[in-house]
Amino acid sequence: MYLSKLVFIVVLVLSGGNVFAGSADREDIEREASDFFDAYLAVYNKRFGHPERSAQFRQELSDLVQMPLLISPPMSAPQTAPSKEAFAKNFEGFVKMLEGKSVTRLEWQETQFHVLTDNKVLANNVGFGYTDTGEIAYETVSLYLIYRHDDSWKIAMFSPYDVDSYLQLARP
Repeated sequence: MYLSKLVFIVVLVLSGGNVFAGSADREDIEREASDFFDAYLAVYNKRFGHPERSAQFRQELSDLVQMPLLISPPMSAPQTAPSKEAFAKNFEGFVKMLEGKSVTRLEWQETQFHVLTDNKVLANNVGFGYTDTGEIAYETVSLYLIYRHDDSWKIAMFSPYDVDSYLQLARP
């Protein structure tokens, strides 16, 4: 219930006054969103097993977010990231936690996109963390709002949630 209210509020607030994309444009926008999320995951995968790449990881991750950034953790109240630097530092801690579980790469199992406007997309992604032997050591489901500004997509909202509450982004 809480997640659906959050999604409704984000869509209502952020879509006001914008023209929706046509169906042909939607496919192009969805491809752009998919490419963006592949690049986002690549930032993590370059960092796994390479602590010497920490500064590069934090910079590249910072470049992919829009400030203010709304973060809604699964078990606590939504909050805004205090800065790009603080956000990236916290997410490096996440990478270190995954490395402690022997994760060496992340992959999308599924990505879904719902184009809200020409410059806003809701994305729902299921990701797996794999070990060197191909075992799944981590599973995540997250809802994102991405925003295009100056021909560049950025994450404006990040909300991981319970995998048992998997959300389907159905098109009207």
